[in-house]
Amino acid sequence: MPELKIMGYTATTPAQQQHHEGRQMRKKCLTYKIELKAKGHVPDRQIASCRWLPLLILVLVANGPRALAADFDASTETLQQVRQAFRAQQPAKAAKRQSQTWNKSEARKLGKFVQSLHAKYLANETPSTDSILKSSMFVRQRSQNQVQVYLSVRDTSQTTLTALTAMGAEIEVINKELNKVQAWISLSDLDEFVGAALVQKITTPNYAQPRSGSVTTEGDRIHKANQLRSLGLSGRGVKVGIVSDGANNFSAATSSGDLPATLTRFGSCSRRAENQRNCSPELTCNEGTAMAEIIHDIAPQAELAVAAVSTSLEFIQRINQLANNFKADIIVDDLGFFGEPYFEDGDLAQAVAALPARVLYVSAAGNSAHTHYQEQFRRFPDPDFDLHDFGAAAGQASFDANGFTVGGGRGVVTILQWNDRYNSPSNDYDLFVVDDSQLLGRSIEDQGSGAPAIEATCTFNPSSTPQAHFAIVNRFSGSSRRIKMYFLGASNTQFNTTSGSVFGHPGVKRALAIGAINASDPGNDNVTFYSSRGPARIDFPARSLSKPDLMGIDGVRVTGAGGFPSRFFGTSAAAPHVAGVAALLFSASSAVKADDVRTALIQSATDLGPGGRDNTFGFGRVDALAAKQFIKTGVVTPQLLLLLLNDEEQ
Repeated sequence: MPELKIMGYTATTPAQQQHHEGRQMRKKCLTYKIELKAKGHVPDRQIASCRWLPLLILVLVANGPRALAADFDASTETLQQVRQAFRAQQPAKAAKRQSQTWNKSEARKLGKFVQSLHAKYLANETPSTDSILKSSMFVRQRSQNQVQVYLSVRDTSQTTLTALTAMGAEIEVINKELNKVQAWISLSDLDEFVGAALVQKITTPNYAQPRSGSVTTEGDRIHKANQLRSLGLSGRGVKVGIVSDGANNFSAATSSGDLPATLTRFGSCSRRAENQRNCSPELTCNEGTAMAEIIHDIAPQAELAVAAVSTSLEFIQRINQLANNFKADIIVDDLGFFGEPYFEDGDLAQAVAALPARVLYVSAAGNSAHTHYQEQFRRFPDPDFDLHDFGAAAGQASFDANGFTVGGGRGVVTILQWNDRYNSPSNDYDLFVVDDSQLLGRSIEDQGSGAPAIEATCTFNPSSTPQAHFAIVNRFSGSSRRIKMYFLGASNTQFNTTSGSVFGHPGVKRALAIGAINASDPGNDNVTFYSSRGPARIDFPARSLSKPDLMGIDGVRVTGAGGFPSRFFGTSAAAPHVAGVAALLFSASSAVKADDVRTALIQSATDLGPGGRDNTFGFGRVDALAAKQFIKTGVVTPQLLLLLLNDEEQ
């Protein structure tokens, strides 16, 4: 690489460049800060080479938001940190291209996590427990050598599958429509897979994130399902399929009378302990148990099945098993896949849309209203960089970062996408995360070399008190695009966009996306602060749908089987309430169809917020008793009425 001169110092490697420039800028900034401190004042805008951000942090606790006693008055070297990283990124990207042991076409086959794991393996290094390569959000390993992957192949013929097995693949899921195989492979065999013409891409899977008897849900009364049961409806003859993390300890809820004696299960789930250092959430394998308890409370004679899902291919497989093998009348899920495209219908959205028309599909809208950001890229006024101006985009003073709160001992995953074709982007954006003194994480994938239009990183707060981290978006190349970000695990963000936080499969017309109202809300008429809002907008092709569709109740009691919390919060709890009410309506007559139930739920909902449908409450809170009045036993809903009700495009 050419020599780079920085402040009179000749840097011959990216590492030297980053190290020297970082030291010089840090010293400059620290000196300036000390001088300001000695003068007894703190500037509230960018001055010289330092930036300060007084940021009042709101910590959202179970009883609602409350202000911390002290604010974050620490200085933020946001601009300096990104300069250090940004100037290093160009040679870093070039070095990445030059350091591959494969030719260009072979290197393009590998996802970033597979590349990084292979490099560690070749160096005989084990990623630290703090490494993103150990995060269950992005990577699953059974040993240092074995990793779970998606193999995109030219076809899924028996010849191809036999060849993959011969190369060492332990195949778990085969998707013939997508020509993808989920498998475990050894990193020692990776060269063979890369060199095989039948293998087109090797990536880590897109993993699911739950929207997270002796006990009866409070939602039973609030939704008036108890009154509907008093009329003789019980869910008898109706099959409800639940898609979640699993139901490993369902027998405990069965013993207490909170689940039926028979529960059909598809797939399996392995319990996983929490590791916040690498942003791995706890997995109890019993969120499906809690959802089943809610449905059983409302529709006690409905037949239930729980499908355990951890990857996107498993999701597609399970919903089709529930529809075609279990013959579900209703399918309800509570999973979010943040690696799915935000600006086009991905594999999951297409799979939900393609389910048989006889199935009513219900989905949790999401819990991201308070940790979502979306704006058109707007250039920050600095001649040296191409950073997004979060401040100006919000109608405030220019600021080149988005602050977010990380709880003590907690980790946050920051995800960035922009409106480009997901798998063939023509623009390249990068993501950095800093705190008040150092660069904490970066994601600088080379979209020009085949990487999809997504960047993601994990950052951890090792202290016992909340800490401000700052996300910075840099346009490496291309035009101004609309950027969309999620901060998974953050308690709040400085610049937040509640609207448009519904994405993925809950955002398709086919799915009834369910928002959340807390059971403890006095009038049960206020949306929870986290319940995701609409519209659900994509750009390829252009479409904007009003979402959510309906509101359900959360913050309800469940048994807590298998270590799952005994209070169930989130749209994950709201969605099964609606599925349970739907089961009661289905049981009114064998002539009742999915479209009849959908129409009844929508027409009878209690309108909340502004008059009519809106992007906060949808059509309103589900009212089981009122919905029964719209179920005409033996009469199919007029097609014209269905068209009017389902005309959701804005």
